[in-house]
Amino acid sequence: MAKLPGIKILIALPILFLVFLFILGRPLDNPSMKDYYFEEYQIQKVGVIENMELWKGCGLSIEFVNSKRKYISFKKDTATVSIGHDCEVNEQIRRGDFFQKLPESNKCFIIRNDSVMLFDCNSELKAIAKEYKLPINNIDEWNLEEKYVWHKMPYLPIEKFLSKN
Repeated sequence: MAKLPGIKILIALPILFLVFLFILGRPLDNPSMKDYYFEEYQIQKVGVIENMELWKGCGLSIEFVNSKRKYISFKKDTATVSIGHDCEVNEQIRRGDFFQKLPESNKCFIIRNDSVMLFDCNSELKAIAKEYKLPINNIDEWNLEEKYVWHKMPYLPIEKFLSKN
């Protein structure tokens, strides 16, 4: 007569299976901070601000509706961008503003009604690029004399044309 598996084996098998699924679901090639900052510099982000989260040191994470959505998914249908380290920009941004970060640059702008505010996305990007040795020769920034100033636009913006820059 064959022995039946013990109770210990019956308990251990599901636990081992769950551990295996947990390990399988975790990526082993997590991006480094250098990869993260370089990707943030390169990509374009466009959308209407839905949520904001303030971080220590006046950093701000902006969450907005993903305008490039092509299908319904179970993942959050939003995109995020981290900006700032400058407290003054945090006071200017509101939910419902149109946000755009231009690709391969440190240029961001926000449109509210018939006004636009231009600002550099990350005020510490030069120091970050030096610290992490990012392969960026010249950081493309606005070179503004006045920071965080709203300017009246001569006409209401048409958002689909703005995102082509």
